[in-house]
Amino acid sequence: TDSEEMVIAIPNKELSGSRLINISRMKFSRVRQNLHFLYEDCQKLPEVMADIKHEIRSTCPLAVIDGSKPLRAYFKNYGDSYLEVEVDVRLKCRPGCEEYKKGRQDILLAVDRVVKRHSMKFAVVKENLMS
Repeated sequence: TDSEEMVIAIPNKELSGSRLINISRMKFSRVRQNLHFLYEDCQKLPEVMADIKHEIRSTCPLAVIDGSKPLRAYFKNYGDSYLEVEVDVRLKCRPGCEEYKKGRQDILLAVDRVVKRHSMKFAVVKENLMS
């Protein structure tokens, strides 16, 4: 069942060759967020990524900051119209619980504070839509 007590049926054929993870036994959760920035801000990225990690360490009490788990912000890719940065943080709570939602929110707000501090804006990613 999921968090709304709905039954989810998965055929044995799909499970037989799959690796299963029991998230109810997990002690940590993961927040991984891709951020898209304008090409014109490329030179700002090293400082922004360092500041994002510092802001998360300083203001996100659920983030694992003791070095036992990764806390990353790195330049991941060049997109068609944006630079992609990935933020990857572990939280001291189980996935999907209310604490997780709070921790994820704290991380996203920390990112927003840093982006504003550097006078940057997020790039709007235009998806290719077929008519």
